[in-house]
Amino acid sequence: VRATTVGAYDHQQVPFEKVVERVVKTRDMGRSPLFQVLFNFMVDDRGDEGAMDMGGLSITTEPYSETTSQFDLSFDIVRTADGLSISVEYCS
Repeated sequence: VRATTVGAYDHQQVPFEKVVERVVKTRDMGRSPLFQVLFNFMVDDRGDEGAMDMGGLSITTEPYSETTSQFDLSFDIVRTADGLSISVEYCS
């Protein structure tokens, strides 16, 4: 994995469209061209319900819900001081 990742740095400036052209043989415009499952792991080390203070600018999180799924299956896992918060979203 390390060798592949380091080797990819040589090609990091390649436009996304060129990668899709080379990798995807037939394209379905209703799906993500490279992957259909997303796994997202985050660490929330703020510990104060998501509020941040940036030199007089206060930032807080707000509830958000999407009406459509971007991928066939998405896993969002957030590690907090209280444990793990797991959200699963799927395309019906």
